Amino acid sequence: MISFDRFVISHHRWLHALRIMLTCTIAVLINWLGHVPYGMWSLITIIVVMSATYLGAVWAKANQRIGGTIIGALLGLSLYFLPTQDALLHNVLFLLMIGGAMYFTIGKFSYGAVLIGITLTLVAASGPGDLSVALWRTVNVLWGAILSMLCSRFLFPARATKHFQLLSSQFLTQFSKVYQAHNKQVCLKSGGNLKVELALLLSSMAKQTALQPNILKESPQFTSQIKAIINGERRVLTILEALVATQWQTQQGHSKLNTLRGLGAAKHQLSEHLSTLGEQIDLGHPCVIPEKQLDILRLQPVREPDALEDVNSDVSYYGYLWLNRELARQLCLLSLNLHQFYFTKTAEEKISA
Repeated sequence: MISFDRFVISHHRWLHALRIMLTCTIAVLINWLGHVPYGMWSLITIIVVMSATYLGAVWAKANQRIGGTIIGALLGLSLYFLPTQDALLHNVLFLLMIGGAMYFTIGKFSYGAVLIGITLTLVAASGPGDLSVALWRTVNVLWGAILSMLCSRFLFPARATKHFQLLSSQFLTQFSKVYQAHNKQVCLKSGGNLKVELALLLSSMAKQTALQPNILKESPQFTSQIKAIINGERRVLTILEALVATQWQTQQGHSKLNTLRGLGAAKHQLSEHLSTLGEQIDLGHPCVIPEKQLDILRLQPVREPDALEDVNSDVSYYGYLWLNRELARQLCLLSLNLHQFYFTKTAEEKISA
C-alpha cells in the first residue's frame, strides 16, 4: 500500500476532523465574502453529510441529501401556487406529502426520504410566505452537499477499500505469527507453557466485516468478491482456532505428532506463504498460491512396521494432519479470491485514471 493511503488510514480520526474543519472554513468564507443569506444551512449540510467516515458513504449520503432536498423543495414550492387564503388545502396537501415521504424512510433511500420531509417542512410548513427564504435554504443545502463531496474526494480521502487492504495484510501477517507460535507449542513437551493469542485476529476480522457496507458503497461491483474474501478469512481462522484451542502437548500420545517426518518443515513453509501473501496484499498485488507448491498437501504419514497403535491415545496425527491440510487448501482458495479482487480493482483504477 502506498505511503499516502497508509498515512490517511493511520491518522484516520484526526484527518476526518481536519477534513470537516477545512470544508466548513471554505463554506464560511463563501458565506462571508458572498454575503449569502441563510448560509448556516450550508454548514449544517456539511457537518451532517461529512459525518460519514469513508468517501463512498459521504458520496452516497450527499447524493441522497441533494436528491431529497430537490424533491422536497419542488414539492414545497408547488404549494405556493395555491391561493394564499386557502390554508386548509395547503395544510392537507402538505401533510399528505409528509406521509408519502415517511413511507420511504424504511428502505434503501431512508436518508433521502427524511431529507424530503425536512426540506418540505422548511419550505412549506408555515404556509405560503416569503418565497426567497425557501429558495435560499434550498440553494445553500445543495451547494453545501456538493462542497462536501468535492472536499471528501480531494482532502485526505478515506477509502474503505484501502482500509480493507491494510486490515487484510495485517490479518495474514498476524495469522502467520500465530500459526508459527502454535507450531512451537506443539513441539513442547508435556507441561510446557506457551500461550497463543487470537485476540488480534478476531479484532481484525470484526473490523473487516464492519467495513463491508462502506466498501460496497464505494465499489458495488465487488460485492461477491469482498464476501468471498471475508468468508475465506473466516474459514482459515476457524481452522486455526481448532488447532490453537486444543492443548496438544498436554494430551496422551502427543509424541506421535513429532514422528511424522517432514511435518515441521511443511508447516513452516505454509507459514512463510502466509507471511508473503500478507506482504503482497500490502502492495496490492497478491499472487495465487498453487496447491502443488505446498508440501503439506503431499505429506503422507508412514507407520513403522513394528509400531503398535496406542488405543488409549488422545491424539491422532491423521486428524492433526487433516486440519493443517485443510488450512493449506483454504489458504490457496483465499489467495485466488484476493488475486481476482485486486487484479480487477487495479485494472479499473488504471482505466479511470
